[in-house]
Amino acid sequence: MCGQANKSASGMKAVIRLKPDLILSDISLEGLSDLELIKD
Repeated sequence: MCGQANKSASGMKAVIRLKPDLILSDISLEGLSDLELIKD
């Protein structure tokens, strides 16, 4: 695991910063849903 987040905004920041090859997302994130997060 290279990172984790409990809110969609911090998750998006982590994705931009860490540039992972694979993302596992929970549908219960605070903020945007995981599907909306993936679209962005």
